[in-house]
Amino acid sequence: MLVTLHGLIEKSFEEEIERRQLQLELLNAQINPHFLYNTLDLINCRAILAGDRETSAVVRSLANVFRFGLNRGRTWISLDNEIKQVEAYLHIQQMMHDDLLAEFHIASDLQDIVIPHFILQPLAENAIVHGFAGRTDDCRIAITAYAEGNTLILHVEDNGKGCSIEERNRVLREQESGEHGLTSNSSAENGYGTLNVHRRIQLHCGPGFGLRYVPVDEGTCVEVVLPLRSHDVKLVRETLSRSIDWERLGIELVGAVKNGEEALEWLKRDPPDLLLTDIGMPKGNGLELIEAFRASKPEIRCIILSGLNEFEHARQAIKLQVQEYIMKPIDPEEIEQVFARIVAELRREREEQRGVELMEQRLRDRLPNLAQTLPMAEWSGSLKKKKLVEQAIQAIRENYSRKDLSLWDVASGVGLSEKYVNALVKEVTGMTINHWIVKLRMEEAARLLKDPANRIYE
Repeated sequence: MLVTLHGLIEKSFEEEIERRQLQLELLNAQINPHFLYNTLDLINCRAILAGDRETSAVVRSLANVFRFGLNRGRTWISLDNEIKQVEAYLHIQQMMHDDLLAEFHIASDLQDIVIPHFILQPLAENAIVHGFAGRTDDCRIAITAYAEGNTLILHVEDNGKGCSIEERNRVLREQESGEHGLTSNSSAENGYGTLNVHRRIQLHCGPGFGLRYVPVDEGTCVEVVLPLRSHDVKLVRETLSRSIDWERLGIELVGAVKNGEEALEWLKRDPPDLLLTDIGMPKGNGLELIEAFRASKPEIRCIILSGLNEFEHARQAIKLQVQEYIMKPIDPEEIEQVFARIVAELRREREEQRGVELMEQRLRDRLPNLAQTLPMAEWSGSLKKKKLVEQAIQAIRENYSRKDLSLWDVASGVGLSEKYVNALVKEVTGMTINHWIVKLRMEEAARLLKDPANRIYE
């Protein structure tokens, strides 16, 4: 009987997990980001055409709420993008609540920190729904971030009616011990969003992290304790070095340095063909590093890996001719695809360059006199002869692209016999007319092949 009961409990538990998983899959299937953003863009355009700028601002904020909230299905998000998401949410709330003030105090060096996504909005929403219930004026929410050793501390503070700190912390402790599940009753009484955020942080970061309520003079302050993940740059470097098969991609990994200063030292010793860099780093800035590398080696290919999704960074990256801008968290498969494409481009360009060099060498071997063409200032002969030769060469320049261009065509262009004009050109310039035709054609071919937009087969 006990075995049967145990089996039924396990089966019921597995079925509940499967049911929840199917619900999540159905929800994800119902969210079509392209349709959603296109629809919001349509509403935004209609609002702009109607002169309704306020509605347009709300729609754009709603789009950002979804964009950063969905986070492309990823668990981790940069603090910078998490802040953008809650800013957009609070902007919409401010349109509905005339006297709601939102303040943000985030140090710039923390923007690249990665945290579990969708943490701040539930806490801000909890403050509005519960803290400001029945209140219509002087509503303030302040969100602060600072580092404390190897820990990131976030505060979401409001000046609302406050709550029992002991009671809320007790509920959080009970959830940790399994005494307080995420039931509908607990949701109504204590805020499902808060409990959900606390549990997700512990699942992804460990039992030492999560939420706690801290005392303040007025209102409520929720403290979020998270690991300072982006400061473990050594882990990121090791992950990139070991998880990607660089040799299979045809790349020799010459080094992985920990800051901009070391990267510049490497540049002096052995400039690489490819550079993968973050924007924010100790002792330097990724964009400044790319600029320095390009000044030393203009043909270098640069790829940015960053958690920052700023337009200004993207604009500067375009100006510096950065090949790719890859968003964190790192995805080894995405990075491999980017480098495979760049390596293929490099190989193709080098093959084309070898083709140009080979063609120029054949030109020198077959027509050695071409390399010894006299400059016009050193042409021999009288002024009259030089003028006739100038006319002949100008006729060649205007017509060398014609496949059927011949000595007779050039002679006719200057009104002289074929034999005389050919001898005259040879006397003055050191080359025959046929040599001039070949020379100009080969120079044009070399010029076209040096343009990366053209290919050898064209």
